Amino acid sequence: MPSEHLEKIFHDVYHRKVELLLNGLRLTQQFIDEIRNYTPNFYRGRKGGAGPAGGRYFFFKETGSVVNVALWGPQSEHSYLELIGILGKNNNNLEYITCKIQNAQSKNSYSVDLIPIPTNYNEKRNLNSSFNKQIALIHGTSCLASTIIQKCRYWGEKTACAFCGIEYSLQEGATIEKKSSEQLIRAIRDARKFSLCNHITLTMGTLSKPDKGAENYIEIVSSIKKKYPNLPIHIQIEPFDDIDKLFILKKVGVDTIGVHLEIPNDQLRKNYCPGKSETSRSTYEKFWKKCIEIFGRGQVSTFVLLGFGENNQETIRYNTKLIKMGVIPNIMPVRYIMGTNLEYKPISLANLIEIYDSAAESLLNYQLDPHLNKAGCIRCMGCSAIIDAYDYHKVRHQNK
Repeated sequence: MPSEHLEKIFHDVYHRKVELLLNGLRLTQQFIDEIRNYTPNFYRGRKGGAGPAGGRYFFFKETGSVVNVALWGPQSEHSYLELIGILGKNNNNLEYITCKIQNAQSKNSYSVDLIPIPTNYNEKRNLNSSFNKQIALIHGTSCLASTIIQKCRYWGEKTACAFCGIEYSLQEGATIEKKSSEQLIRAIRDARKFSLCNHITLTMGTLSKPDKGAENYIEIVSSIKKKYPNLPIHIQIEPFDDIDKLFILKKVGVDTIGVHLEIPNDQLRKNYCPGKSETSRSTYEKFWKKCIEIFGRGQVSTFVLLGFGENNQETIRYNTKLIKMGVIPNIMPVRYIMGTNLEYKPISLANLIEIYDSAAESLLNYQLDPHLNKAGCIRCMGCSAIIDAYDYHKVRHQNK
């Protein structure tokens, strides 16, 4: 394939993905009518939980990238991107449904594959009267993700992050409060049976413990690794003081770690994350550096959420600082979750692309390849276009 053509493919997928992450998709009546021929009860995505909710995963066959797209809520309802119909089944994967997306403003259109809900895995019985979908969900095409404790101290203290819906899915009965290592091992077994699990993401709400939940991860990860020693595992946790436990986490089998600042600007962080912001940005920076010593450059990540009225250049400078340090910024526009009190200030598409472009250039400059990240959100690719931006800019540089 000519390199100029390859560059265009990466450019188009990257820009389409950023647009979808920012705007979501509006469903037309034609799509709703046609999707019933494939699935009678079309699922638009969960409405609570940890991380971006309310989406379905789509697949760009041109590059193999996946994207989690909002199909309900303000982004979807007001989107100029429309799901206008079904083109049929993907010839290479008959479970994937090829959909047509149209830009209502430009009338340009393209196709993308809808990844099916893994019903065979979801509805399979787990332990203690639970179902797999209550224990761990499939993210993208091959990431099994579980919120091992569906409670957060900040919810109890009325200082929860404005964008977080971690306990809503618990209130709705979509999950259970605490997952055991035995339940997770059963879910992993079933997911691997259907080729749905090549790596794992484990997260939880922040606990009222000095180690923020590190001991809970140590027990679960060590149990999983005894059964599946070669399965990469990602965990997410706030900074804590006992650095010895970081070494233990690495020893029992944690491969990558996410320590999520969420918002680089201190005032915005205080406004939107009143509980988490009690832990200073400098504390995060010291903890990231220690994590890099233990897990390695590129195996440490942090969420950088956008849509709070942040300053673009400030965000770009901080992303560069993170990357120089060895931390991958998992950049994504914040997504509204029903029931939260988020004052959403959408970032413009141009500003969002500028941030991704700058981060991609920094990744190349500091030789931090996100493809080498072993497990978790970076590898999944569903909620951020950081790898897509990196791939495009790498090819573009090669063509100079």
